[in-house]
Amino acid sequence: MQDTHSSFSQTIRIVRADGKIKIVRFNLREHGANAIVEIYDVKSLVSGIRDAMLVYNFNAMLENTNDFIYFKDANHLFTGASKTLVNITSAQSQNELIGTTDYEVFERAYADEYFKLERAIYSGAADLAQEYQPFITNDGKQGWVDNRKYPIKDADGNIMGLFGIARILSEDFKKDFIPKEL
Repeated sequence: MQDTHSSFSQTIRIVRADGKIKIVRFNLREHGANAIVEIYDVKSLVSGIRDAMLVYNFNAMLENTNDFIYFKDANHLFTGASKTLVNITSAQSQNELIGTTDYEVFERAYADEYFKLERAIYSGAADLAQEYQPFITNDGKQGWVDNRKYPIKDADGNIMGLFGIARILSEDFKKDFIPKEL
């Protein structure tokens, strides 16, 4: 007699008798003539998956954002960067950016402005360093960003790096918020 084993698993939404919504994982396993049904509250399934998912989430963000996202260590070296950041640097790839400073991949005038903001973070003088700044892509398109830098701290609260995001500004935003002289 041959044992047949098949299974089905799906995350579903159920409405409880009290009207509240619950997300559950529904598993159906067949074992010969028996069907085994398991229903788990999805919150009970969380374990080491969160840490592993963080890496996938992080990579998805860097690959798919339209904004310029980057991470640096305490020595101003890139440790991570979005694919879009490559479009405004002399680097050919995200991997080529890793381990470089702004002075190696941007014109000096831009790098000086970025360094000024970073010093405010690394000195501990600010939890946010922000400026509206112009940019130009490698293919000559010009625009403006809201460049923000935030400290990355270790478990003891010491600054060990920074997270930066330069959000591309819309034309309407530029008209209303960026001074004409800039």
